[in-house]
Amino acid sequence: MASLVEQQDGLCAVCRKEAAVQVDHEHKARKVRGILCDGCNGGLGAFNDEPELLERAAQYLESWN
Repeated sequence: MASLVEQQDGLCAVCRKEAAVQVDHEHKARKVRGILCDGCNGGLGAFNDEPELLERAAQYLESWN
């Protein structure tokens, strides 16, 4: 894990703002994808790791800008 954190400069692989503290893994194969902050890790979990849902959420937010 330390190697991944170093590769990510200690920052979350998604937001690149917060500290990388949570190991993120693909749930079916149990393969580590990266190290995330608490917020991004929880966010991905809330969307059940489904890219389509995340894309729809992004479109929804963009429609309000």
